[in-house]
Amino acid sequence: MIKNFLKIFLISRDSQVPLYLQVSEAVQNGVQCGSIPAGQPLPSINDLCAALDLSRNTIEKGYQQLVKSGLVISKQGKGFYVKPEARSKKRILLLFNKISVHKKLVFDAFVSKINQVASVDLFVYNDDSQELRQVLAERRTAYNNFVLIPPCQATQEDIQSIISIIPPQEIFILNHKVDGRRFYKGSVCEDFEKDIFLALVQLIEKLRKYNKISIIFPAQSPYPIGIINGLKKFCKVNDFAYEKIADIASTKLSMHTVYISLLEDDLMILLEKIPDSLLMVGKDIGLISYNDTPLKKHVLNGLTTISTDFQMMGKMMADLVMDDRSDQLTVPFYVTSRNSL
Repeated sequence: MIKNFLKIFLISRDSQVPLYLQVSEAVQNGVQCGSIPAGQPLPSINDLCAALDLSRNTIEKGYQQLVKSGLVISKQGKGFYVKPEARSKKRILLLFNKISVHKKLVFDAFVSKINQVASVDLFVYNDDSQELRQVLAERRTAYNNFVLIPPCQATQEDIQSIISIIPPQEIFILNHKVDGRRFYKGSVCEDFEKDIFLALVQLIEKLRKYNKISIIFPAQSPYPIGIINGLKKFCKVNDFAYEKIADIASTKLSMHTVYISLLEDDLMILLEKIPDSLLMVGKDIGLISYNDTPLKKHVLNGLTTISTDFQMMGKMMADLVMDDRSDQLTVPFYVTSRNSL
């Protein structure tokens, strides 16, 4: 039996991947491709130690990793076995940088479409690149596919380095684009720079009442810099003054200005400041909120929004993963013009 197993164990001491993870990953890949049948006993720890010239601790740690992942079971006195139902469902890990109402829409739409063919886990890594790296390293053998919203505060080089932990055919990118097609299988993303530019073009007649466009963009914003680039381009082409506000709470509202709020918390602060400013919304100042919700049509007798379709985003990604396609898809973006502009 050991001779058959050696074909799947391609262990490299020069790799940055720990040896025990290489052991567990080899077994997982063997199960997924059918080289190791469901219910199959694995080689004993002693036999594999001798065959691969690895320590007993390394093999045991690799096997325990497989047990934690749910792929393998341990039978006392008999060794380790691949679970009989190991190939019945794909396992997918969704990795979100932040949690929000809109990301919940993505999650719900994704799960509702894919839950018949896969089990889905969610991990929120709070836009912490180091935590994301650690999670991928620890769980790289536990899942068939990874669907990732990349960290907003990381450089493209850092993101590429992080996701290179996972074989590119197993990882899909969601929401924010990543450079370098060789690092991932497929993607469903917003085009932030293009979307905000075209959205404001649609609103140009209403915007002409104002002289300046100010965007509330905190230092630790969960949104990519592409939004800023698109807004700057629009302001330059259409002769508007431009301003980026890091802290709306300490900012005095000014006449003839349109305020774009990306975050719900900043929107609430902005709304609270309006009565004291004595400025009339839709006349003296304009308001645009990023990402529509049912409540926003009732705020200020109608709050203008620019928003992607989050439910469609989740469904599109579910289709991509289920069909194992390598497409790069862009989610539609919508403008809802109301009385706040």
